[in-house]
Amino acid sequence: MHAWWQPLHDLIGHPTLRYHPAIETFLRKCADTEADKDGYEYFDIRKSVEGAPWFEAALTVQTPATKKKNRYRDVVPFEKTRVRLRAPLSSCPAGDYINANYIWNDQYIACCAPPPSAIEDFWSMVWHDNVHVILMLTNFVEREMLKADMYWVAKGRAVDVGNFTVELQHEEESARGYTLRCMILRHPASTSSSQPHFIRCG
Repeated sequence: MHAWWQPLHDLIGHPTLRYHPAIETFLRKCADTEADKDGYEYFDIRKSVEGAPWFEAALTVQTPATKKKNRYRDVVPFEKTRVRLRAPLSSCPAGDYINANYIWNDQYIACCAPPPSAIEDFWSMVWHDNVHVILMLTNFVEREMLKADMYWVAKGRAVDVGNFTVELQHEEESARGYTLRCMILRHPASTSSSQPHFIRCG
């Protein structure tokens, strides 16, 4: 299996991954399912979960400060597994809050695309949780609605985001319909700033 630092398109095309039984089952189901039925299945699952007696109690309690850091009103993290920012801004009343959850025994982080008010928190999470691959599963605009804000700038420029510097080094369009980006994240105040944090975004 490929390691994280190898190109994403190589990983996706790798036969071991491509023909893994779980992936094959998923691909067959996608091929057999009409596009409209996907939406119905999603809403059926969501309805069954939201109707469960434990659902509301499991969610992170929202305050005016945390609500400003959410992209959607109805998508909030589960309290038990939510990511807690390790270096929250002292001036922020939302404290360690970011709308993100650890999944699969903390191997992955599921996170909404950060709104402008949470972009600094997003990069702080990436830095402190040692994230090296970001998979963005949405377009910036879908059905004429904004779904994600740019949390980086054009190639060749670096942008300061709070205590961090983000630089897009490389961008490559794939024939398979995704974009591969290589970024560098730096934290000037960190003792490890001489070792930049390399990130692959797809």
